[in-house]
Amino acid sequence: MNVYADNKEAWDAIAMYRPALAEMAKHFDSITLMETALCYGPSVIIKWVRKRGGVSLEAERRAKKWLDTRLAPKPAVEPAVVHGGTMLVVACPDQMVSKAIKLLAVLGCEATEI
Repeated sequence: MNVYADNKEAWDAIAMYRPALAEMAKHFDSITLMETALCYGPSVIIKWVRKRGGVSLEAERRAKKWLDTRLAPKPAVEPAVVHGGTMLVVACPDQMVSKAIKLLAVLGCEATEI
């Protein structure tokens, strides 16, 4: 069961004005994980669901950005052939991916997100 299905009536009401957040809720099994993905602290989503606080436009923007990056089809990228180099595998949090790619580019490395 996902966050949306846990309280469908509340999320349907939220979806009227903040559709990206409601769609994002369908992709998470835990409110805590969704709050982390939105870069919010604990209890924010519970307040939205219980209608103790409004859902901001900023939250909708973050949800749309998350949906765009996670659900957009990834273009097929052919790996570059490097002679005499070493391939590194880097693991980092989702919110740090763009910074890691930029840092590797500064070091003269080619980086591809998989």
